[in-house]
Parts: sequence; C-alpha cells; structure tokens
Amino acid sequence: MALNKADKAIVHYQALIALKDSLNNKSIENIEDRYNNQFSLKMNSLIIERTEEMLIEEDMKEMKLRQLQLEADRNEKNLALLEREKELQTAQLNNEKLMKDKAIQEKQIVQQQMEAQNNEQRIKLLEKEQYINQMELEQQALREQEKIRPSNYLKRKMPLTNWKSHVQKVPDCSINGYLC
Repeated sequence: MALNKADKAIVHYQALIALKDSLNNKSIENIEDRYNNQFSLKMNSLIIERTEEMLIEEDMKEMKLRQLQLEADRNEKNLALLEREKELQTAQLNNEKLMKDKAIQEKQIVQQQMEAQNNEQRIKLLEKEQYINQMELEQQALREQEKIRPSNYLKRKMPLTNWKSHVQKVPDCSINGYLC
C-alpha cells in the first residue's frame, strides 16, 4: 500500500514537471513547491505509518517472547512438580514393596512355625507308633517264648487250680510253702 502511494506520487511529480515546461516558471515553482511539500508530507506519513507498524510488530514480538518465557517458566515448574511426583510415587512403590516383602516374610515365619508344630506332632506320633511297635514286638517275643515253654503258656492260659491238676503230683517236700 505504501509503495502504491509512492508510485502515484512519483507519477504526479513527473506530470508536474511536464506542466512546468508549458506554464510560466513562477507558477510552476509554486506548484512544484506545493507539490513537493505534499509529496514530502505523504512520504513522511508513509514513513510514520511504516514505523508505527514496525513498532507494533516489535511490541508483538516482545509480547510473544514474554509469553514464551512465562510458558518456559511454567514448564520448568511443571517439570519440577512432575519429578517430585515421580519421586513420591517411586518412594510409595518402594514402601509398598517393602510392606509386601514384610508380609511375605511374616507368612513364611507363620508357615515355618506351623511346619515346626506339625513336625513335633509327627515326631510324637512316630514315638507313639515306635512305642506301640516295640510293645507288639515284646508281646510277639513273649508269645514265641511261650511257644517254646509250654508250661508257662499253660500257667497263663489256665487258672491256677486247673494248672495244678495237669501237673504231676510232686511229693510234698516244701518248706515254708516252696516246692523242692
């Protein structure tokens, strides 16, 4: 737009120079001075407009720069907050992991205690079984001895009165109730 006005002004200026040759010098000089004044006023106004536009653009750039700086500051603060939050989450996860590990250890301790109690009960049962087996072995050994000595077997199986009837009558040479 500024260039179009300048081009028009140049064209007008050239037209005035052409008129200068045809008119008398004084009037042309007045016209030329007036036109030069108008031309310089228009050029000055164009320069002022362009300068104002450049100042406005400069202000816009400064505002954008400030906005970018503010945004960068906000981003830094957000980044610091995110890092802090991440640290807190990491600490929380570590704490939860420690709690889980502690719970697992406590469960293992309880299981070990239960296994120890079960083992004690098994040992007691095995001791009882061993005692019962030993008693059975002793009884079996006694039975075998009774098979070898029928008189002992008979003594046990038969009442005392019947036992005497099966035994040969031995002469009574007892002293104080003992047999000879």
